[in-house]
Amino acid sequence: MKIANVAPHLTIPGDRGGAIHQFSLSKALAQQGAEVHLICQVNRGVLPDGQGIFDGIHFHDVTRFSPSHLAIPFYTAGGFKQTVRVCRKEDIDVVHDRAYLLGGGGTFAGKICNKVVGIQLDEFWLASYQRIYGPFSPFIRSKIFT
Repeated sequence: MKIANVAPHLTIPGDRGGAIHQFSLSKALAQQGAEVHLICQVNRGVLPDGQGIFDGIHFHDVTRFSPSHLAIPFYTAGGFKQTVRVCRKEDIDVVHDRAYLLGGGGTFAGKICNKVVGIQLDEFWLASYQRIYGPFSPFIRSKIFT
């Protein structure tokens, strides 16, 4: 099985909680026999070119698609573009998108490419989502989760 793990807002491998979690998840899936493609901000200290295979995981960098190294919306757009590219080139079976504020690029890309999509959510994300989008959140949710 080929899995795209989308976390464009994280630098991986890294020492922060989300980065450790996504890297551990990707390694565990690879150890179970899946071909894992991790779409993230690649740690250039590990992979200087921003792409390649490390610990059995295929890395794809989003920073080359992003005009700013600071703005999450640009990483969301970069994650979307890179996920579409990887889905088409690698014939991905499943897209796993790590939800974050103003995110969802991997989810939309997976839906556009007709792939099975799994979204990792937590209560904090859902509460923040409700506060930001307010009355529009039911409409947006219907587009994301259906």
